[in-house]
Amino acid sequence: MKKLSIDLESFSSADLRKTGVYRYVQAPDFEILLFGYSVDDGEMHVIDLAQGELIPDDIRSALTDETVTKWGFNSNFERICLSRHIGLPTGEYLDPTQWRCSMVWSAYLGLPLSLAGVGAVLKLDKQKLDAGKDLIKYFCQPCKPTKVNGGRTRNVPADAPDKWALFKSYNLRDVETEMAIQEKLSHFPVPNFVWDEYHHDQEINDRGIRLDMTLVRNAIAMDTRSRDELTNAMQELTELDNPNSVAQMKTWLADNGLETDSLGKKQVTELLESAPKPLADVLLLRQQLAKSSVRKYQAMENCVCADGRARGMFMFYGANRTGRFSGRLIQLQNLPRNYMNDLKEARGVIRSGDYDTARMLYDSVPDVLSELIRTTFVPYEGGKFIVADFSAIEARVIAWLAGEQWRLDVFENGGDIYCASASQMFHVPVEKNGANGHLRQKGKIAELALGYGGSVGALKAMGALEMDLSVEELKPLVDAWRESNPNIVQLWWEVDRAVKTCVMQRIPTQTHGIRFTYESGFLFITLPSGRRLAYVMPRIGENRFGGEAVTYEGVGATKKWERIESYGPKFVENCVAEDTLVVTDYGLVSIQNVTKQHHIWDGVEFVQHDGLISQGAQSTIDVNGIQMTDKHKILTTKGWMECGKAAGFEWENVSLPDCFISRRECEERKTAVAVPLCLRKNKDDFCQRSNKKTISCKILWVYEITTDFIRKFCSRHEPSPSIRGVALHEAALQRCQSPCLSQLWATWHNGVRHMGSQLRKFLEGYGAYIQNRIRFGPHRQQQGLQSGQLPVDNAKNQQSKSPDQPENQHTVWRDDDWCACGINRDRCDNALLPGSPQLANRITVRDTGCSKPVYDIRNCGPRQRFVVWNNGKGRIVSNCVQAISRDILCYAMQTLRCCNIVAHVHDEIIVEANPRMSLEAVCEQMSRTPPWVPGLELWADGFVTDFYKKD
Repeated sequence: MKKLSIDLESFSSADLRKTGVYRYVQAPDFEILLFGYSVDDGEMHVIDLAQGELIPDDIRSALTDETVTKWGFNSNFERICLSRHIGLPTGEYLDPTQWRCSMVWSAYLGLPLSLAGVGAVLKLDKQKLDAGKDLIKYFCQPCKPTKVNGGRTRNVPADAPDKWALFKSYNLRDVETEMAIQEKLSHFPVPNFVWDEYHHDQEINDRGIRLDMTLVRNAIAMDTRSRDELTNAMQELTELDNPNSVAQMKTWLADNGLETDSLGKKQVTELLESAPKPLADVLLLRQQLAKSSVRKYQAMENCVCADGRARGMFMFYGANRTGRFSGRLIQLQNLPRNYMNDLKEARGVIRSGDYDTARMLYDSVPDVLSELIRTTFVPYEGGKFIVADFSAIEARVIAWLAGEQWRLDVFENGGDIYCASASQMFHVPVEKNGANGHLRQKGKIAELALGYGGSVGALKAMGALEMDLSVEELKPLVDAWRESNPNIVQLWWEVDRAVKTCVMQRIPTQTHGIRFTYESGFLFITLPSGRRLAYVMPRIGENRFGGEAVTYEGVGATKKWERIESYGPKFVENCVAEDTLVVTDYGLVSIQNVTKQHHIWDGVEFVQHDGLISQGAQSTIDVNGIQMTDKHKILTTKGWMECGKAAGFEWENVSLPDCFISRRECEERKTAVAVPLCLRKNKDDFCQRSNKKTISCKILWVYEITTDFIRKFCSRHEPSPSIRGVALHEAALQRCQSPCLSQLWATWHNGVRHMGSQLRKFLEGYGAYIQNRIRFGPHRQQQGLQSGQLPVDNAKNQQSKSPDQPENQHTVWRDDDWCACGINRDRCDNALLPGSPQLANRITVRDTGCSKPVYDIRNCGPRQRFVVWNNGKGRIVSNCVQAISRDILCYAMQTLRCCNIVAHVHDEIIVEANPRMSLEAVCEQMSRTPPWVPGLELWADGFVTDFYKKD
């Protein structure tokens, strides 16, 4: 026997969700009901322990045989239950190194953390039975005594034989499903070093951490008394039956002139800033009553084991997209911080149970109880806690990955990264509590929020507005941080570019020591440690803004299996050479001169962006006269392609903004009015005589060429500052195949004559001048425009033209060299930019043999693209950094395995040590750089304490 697959069904009066499995098995009525198993993937069996069957001797021996690997889905449950079943003493458990967990295997590959969820995603033939939940509730949990069930508190097999038979089938199916999952995943095994990390995690969970139960019980008693007093006080002030009711409280506040949609923590805090005295008192009481952190004392009492230790608080690979640990039960990852100066004295008061003294010494008993939660964790009698953590681990990792040398120098010299960042951003020396010390806070919030491509939203989410930063300061803060960290910004784009290439072309890519591969429907990201992050069924999709993003399948915010957008910076492929002209709302601008004041044309609309980033001098190639790097993506009729591989393919037609003309053409022509003249279709207008579809002039947009117009070329999105609009004659104009002005004239429709004459009079009122005759066509024939009535209605048309235009709009303009790139065609919305002799439809690529400075434009609108002009033609980095930081933590924990690690919180390790162990030795060991991140400067620091706290 080499492998034993196990699945158990059990009974206990303890609530597994609240107590965890370690306390669950200590209930006096705990017992295993069914033992399902398979040996070496062979025949499956169910042993009915509830009805007197026994585990065979060879299977029982295999449970402690180190040569036999035991498997289960969430095998921690099976291991702890069997430890109690075979009679191991309290606090002793079966050796975790002999066990494997198919739930961890699933998590390693980015799959759900439930047996049913994995079976559904993998589309197994035999999946977990749906009836399981009801059967577990019936047989595995106590029931309420009723007359119908004879007053019993538990259901046994004899109470429902049919259900029991189904329950045995359910147990057998679970074993079968677990084995099928292992078979499906066998091509993607979990590395042995990850199993070693899992075994260490199980050792830490088995060891547990001691709780000061005297403090816990007195805190619960004080909290109960405090809540009663607060509730009574609120009832007196509000005269409400239940002041804890959100609905009643909102109604009461509204009746007293204070409207609010929510009574959440943030909203109550905001209301307190402006609420008058009586209402403020009520809100303050509400705020104290709503403290949820004190409920952790109850969680401690629920899960503490008989020896006073809490166990099972960490879930290995709980965050399966980074491999980080997540919390269970007490949730150490989100404990309140300590701010009290007299923490030890306050702890003594609460531990003594002296409520009156606590009321006298402290303004708020709930606040004190909240701050003391950490202090309930204590070492064994005579021992101590060594609490050590990494200094700015993620900031160090991202600086190391990106090669941001000034940051690496700060870390190497033991500097304060917040001060250094602020100094780099604002170009002044910054010292904590010293020169320009007020800027340190801005450096800190920027460091915490912006390292993974975050912008203003990330700053707000990190609490920037609560840190006395104004809304107006946020965008400049983002810009300053990014400009001072160009290599980190470049890392975002290069990683995203590598991911995109891998997903689209399904070829391996690599950048900054991180490797990306596509295998059998998985995107794998191989970290420097050798561990791989897995993303299921990746593809290039569309994000919520309509832009391009990598999406994959996973458990999202809805807690359901769904397609998820990648986060971190989105993909940008805008690496083009210096002097390339970019289409902006200020006309054609050389890319090196593009600023954030320019709105960039992306082929659909003008969009904002996050500014220019220089990529240094790089080798360039020539693509139909445009110089760019060979990896730059261009839009072809076959989709986005690297331009170095696009020779022979055809350009995709690109739209230009309405009325776009180049700067050169505008400066050469001195005509007083810039055409085209846009005519709008009226759907209800038909020519009854000819039965042909017609168009009717409703609004004519006319732009006066002024100095400002030459600087800023107007489009349908930006009306001229001089002339807003003209209401035109209502008579119908017959539609032409190509509605240039000469062809409209050829229809001999009086509306054209009326338009010309009255337009001249209108413009003369603005001091402008238009010739009495206009030249048309290639032979420059001249035709006169005769006068007629032209109603003018400026007030009606003082708004800019909507981007959402009616269908079948047409443009009328002069058919000469005014119409740049031949865009005087029948079109919908904006003009298409087709191929022409200047920029052939077929793409040609040639080597330039030179290097030029190249540039990206960051975050260029939701579509992440822009249009360049030549010859007349127009947010995963976070996962990688956090995952590498997690690997460094696990490396440190493995090297400290000889120490008794009882807990770890984010990048902090808590060691239960004897008096002889030193803090320096622990910190020195943690600061050792793993061999797979050479050159990364690590630093760990900490303190020694008699109870857990945040120093």
